Amino acid sequence: MRGVGFLAVALLAPHSLVLQASPSFQRLGPYRINVQPTYAGALAKLGPSSSCRLFRRDPSWARAKWNDIGVAIELRTYGLLPPKQTGCTAPDKIFVSTVRVTARTWRTAFGLRVGDREARLRQLYAGAIRTAGLRSWYGGGYWLVTRRSHCITGVCTPGRLHTSAVLTAEVYGGRVSAFVFVIGAEGE
Repeated sequence: MRGVGFLAVALLAPHSLVLQASPSFQRLGPYRINVQPTYAGALAKLGPSSSCRLFRRDPSWARAKWNDIGVAIELRTYGLLPPKQTGCTAPDKIFVSTVRVTARTWRTAFGLRVGDREARLRQLYAGAIRTAGLRSWYGGGYWLVTRRSHCITGVCTPGRLHTSAVLTAEVYGGRVSAFVFVIGAEGE
């Protein structure tokens, strides 16, 4: 299993290396993102991260990585952190914004994996919506699962529904290069 360490495989049985999503449900193997959308929730289900680093020295914006399983989670909060704490040191106070999966060992519920050709993606996800990407959220590729909401990327318009991404497949060079769950749970 290239890209996945022995310990990671022991923690996450092969049958659990599945990405699942619906308009109201996001699951990364054993981690129900929508149920525990915090860094603490990710730690509880995925185990200790390989690293957690702040963006631009901002204590309310961080990225945690699990190198052995090819997962990176961007974390943000618009709420208050305890004094002298950061998102990395107060994991129950910082929320999941996006989850990026780059290891081929993961698969979607329909069997799509990182490295698969774009043609296979279109075959498995006939209704996928092509996207140029949304800077700082996900790159160009396809929306595999979407939702309808009054809010999109933090802007809410009562009475008007927007379609937004829940699970995307980034495509580079004609192949799937990553999957990205778009959560945006930043908290306040």
